[in-house]
Amino acid sequence: TQGQLYQWRIDLDSGEVEEGLLCDVHCDFTRINEKYSCRKNRYVYGAIFHPTRPLTFIGVVKYDNDTGAKVTYEYGANRFGGEAVFAPRVNSQSEDDGYIIAFIHDETADQSECLIIDALDLAAGPVATLMIPHRVPYGFHAGWVAA
Repeated sequence: TQGQLYQWRIDLDSGEVEEGLLCDVHCDFTRINEKYSCRKNRYVYGAIFHPTRPLTFIGVVKYDNDTGAKVTYEYGANRFGGEAVFAPRVNSQSEDDGYIIAFIHDETADQSECLIIDALDLAAGPVATLMIPHRVPYGFHAGWVAA
């Protein structure tokens, strides 16, 4: 079975646990704006599973922890990716003011690409696409830091 966003809330005083599904999109490799690590964050980004092809990702989902809203972007036919990483925009003004960066491979064209998607308008798709001269393998992980 494929992963989904799920939560457990633990009341440290009573020991009671509440749990439940957050989003119906099957996804994995969740990421957040790392400036919000270890504190309350609103947005989660995850790689969307292909419905039948094991361990293959067809897009990215943005989930809003405050409202429960979700936005998705799918890479297209025979285009598969991996982990989608959030990189904050320089002088960002909000938690989701930045870019989703994902490496994908177009199996029809045998071409790897780096997609840069504006996290404020995920559904619009890439604002830039970098063609990669060599195959980037599925499962490639990356992080982005300020230089």
